[in-house]
Amino acid sequence: MLQQAVGAQSGMIAQKTVSERLRDIGARSFEGVTRSATVSAEDWLEGVRRKLDELQCTNEQKLRGIVSLLEGEAFRWWQSVQSVTPAG
Repeated sequence: MLQQAVGAQSGMIAQKTVSERLRDIGARSFEGVTRSATVSAEDWLEGVRRKLDELQCTNEQKLRGIVSLLEGEAFRWWQSVQSVTPAG
């Protein structure tokens, strides 16, 4: 019975996206740096990297997870970087 419960739970975890798993372990979104920002971009990114290491993600999953946490000005910055960076 216990094995079934653990197996069912681990199956649910495996089906979650990196973004969902990051948020489950307390990762916060980042909106960009403003005068009133309490967390610098470097501090935020280092915190997210540590959480991604806990999740044992591939580099592609790490990128997707980080981008999923960008909001507002930070996400607009990412879109501008993507628009001028060659794919590949």
